[in-house]
Amino acid sequence: MLAHLSDPHLACTARLQLRDLQGKRFKRILGRLRWHLKRRFRQDERLLTMLGNDLQQTGADHIAITGDLCHLSLAVEFAAARVWLEGLGDPAGLSLVLGNHDQYVATEEAQSWGLLLPWLRGDAQQAAEHRPAELEVFFPLVQRRGRIVLISLNTARPSALHLASGSIGTSQLERLQQILALLQGQGLFRIVLLHHPPGQGLLSRRRGLTDGAELRALLQAYGAELILCGHSHHCISSNLPGPSGPIPLLGAPSITSIEKQLEKRSRYYLIAIHEESPPPAANISSSDSNGWTITVRSRLLAPDGQSFIDGPEPQLFRLIPSR
Repeated sequence: MLAHLSDPHLACTARLQLRDLQGKRFKRILGRLRWHLKRRFRQDERLLTMLGNDLQQTGADHIAITGDLCHLSLAVEFAAARVWLEGLGDPAGLSLVLGNHDQYVATEEAQSWGLLLPWLRGDAQQAAEHRPAELEVFFPLVQRRGRIVLISLNTARPSALHLASGSIGTSQLERLQQILALLQGQGLFRIVLLHHPPGQGLLSRRRGLTDGAELRALLQAYGAELILCGHSHHCISSNLPGPSGPIPLLGAPSITSIEKQLEKRSRYYLIAIHEESPPPAANISSSDSNGWTITVRSRLLAPDGQSFIDGPEPQLFRLIPSR
């Protein structure tokens, strides 16, 4: 079973240093102001302790986190994020992508994503003696767990004031095309992880994925079985066109949200994936003969804010075998 959560927004604004505000980092001043005026009343990091206990009880086999671990991409926030990730277990049991708040401004590797290196390694990077020197080279990350393959994309880019957009980039899209083409027709369950929702019209241009159309074209040509994202701070249940039918798209709200509105309130998803054999008469090659059933349950922050409880009725998706 896969657990999907997003947008913890670990904020250490009280420890903001003067040197963090130099040069182009005026954006952090505005980010800190927004936190004190709005976000601190809408999010509570104490939920992460409750989350850890709930994850142990639900017994997820793997955890996917779709970005925005930090709030202002401060070194102290990345250090706090590392401690939190260590508490979730073995890095091999976790898939991580970064969000726009993790690249809020341009930062040095050693003071930012470099602190998260154990969780930024796919199967190929685990075996490599030397790690890439740039974040861009890590992605797409590929992790195969039995018949399930997790493909993590990086959409995090430093952006101008008042922007929260993201992009994948040409080189990463080219590598993604090669990966999807290689995996196509092997009867695998391919999960694509990214921070910014790739669906058309889900977010404003200011907050959206600038090359979402290019990603959608690749997915329509080569396929995937599930797409997971965050960023929007509310639940998303949609789909994208695939070569054999719609590809489910799920977006999780902030895991630290204490919003009253149900669609924005803290929750995470528990995703069960099962193979289904086709009818005996189906004209499908043996290499890609299986369909899939996906059952998605949500664990929602209780009204009293003291525990996670089962959310609304589970969602059920049936994916037809690819031809």
